[in-house]
Amino acid sequence: MGISKHPSVVTMPQAEKPYPSIVAFLSGRFPAISPEVWKERLAAGKVCDENARQLTLHSEYVPLKRIFYFREVGSEPFIPFTEKILFLDDEILVACKPHFLPVTPGGKYVDECLLNRLRRSTGIEDLAPLHRIDRGTAGIVLFSVNKSSRGLYGKLFLNGQIEKTYQALAACHPLQAASSWVVENRIEQGEP
Repeated sequence: MGISKHPSVVTMPQAEKPYPSIVAFLSGRFPAISPEVWKERLAAGKVCDENARQLTLHSEYVPLKRIFYFREVGSEPFIPFTEKILFLDDEILVACKPHFLPVTPGGKYVDECLLNRLRRSTGIEDLAPLHRIDRGTAGIVLFSVNKSSRGLYGKLFLNGQIEKTYQALAACHPLQAASSWVVENRIEQGEP
């Protein structure tokens, strides 16, 4: 079983009264995890509030408060491809992400993600991705090393001041098609 060493967080949204129970909220927010599993995690002290106090089955739902939990997966696939650090200083880390490795934990992946691999290899626990690329896509990913300057880099992405370019390799006969194509606006909603 894979259990994350770093907590994930979810915020309880505004809701109409009567508020749902913590178990009802968590199992509704994460439908792949049964209410019984959330009850077990709460009983085992694996779910906390933002002050690191353990939540219980009787803890109240509080809109806009955060819940911290540790992701667990029964069996995590190993991704055999290796990432490479291209640049590291006191502000950012630039890494080349291989195909099929997620940037952050998600779905059936906890430790097998770029973020946790880089945390292990560099010892920088406070590392945070500044953007993401799809699991199936190989490419460059920027990480913030310095929490105090993280927001400045985040604003560059938020304000559209960073431009991403993707390249694709295609197997085709050179006489059958042009040597290059431009594909734009093809981002489609994925699952999850």
